Amino acid sequence: MSHSCKCNKKQEQKFCCQSSLPTCPTPVVTSPPLGTISGTVVVAGSDTPIAGVSVSIARASVPAIPIATAVTNASGQYAITVPAPGLYIVTFSTGTSGCGAFAPNSVFAPVFANQTTIVDSACVAM
Repeated sequence: MSHSCKCNKKQEQKFCCQSSLPTCPTPVVTSPPLGTISGTVVVAGSDTPIAGVSVSIARASVPAIPIATAVTNASGQYAITVPAPGLYIVTFSTGTSGCGAFAPNSVFAPVFANQTTIVDSACVAM
């Protein structure tokens, strides 16, 4: 049985012809596994949540360039989906919260595929 292979790349054509397929199989494109960084910001020494805190993340290898941001909700909670597993820096800033300082202010956060890393902070100066 003869056939002609209709493949664009030499490697695909080699596979196509060796497997006796008339065309190349469609490649499967998968998204990288995602992770999440989430947490809660409260007033130091209490469980009182703080809304309006700006939270940003940056890759630890390029800390000066934030890649995503979020703002805490009325419960003081935030969540950010990261584009790929790795080490990130999470930074808390005033936003509209009225908080003057956070502890911690910046945190290294390792993120693993399909998992959530919890990073909480507290406002230490209103």
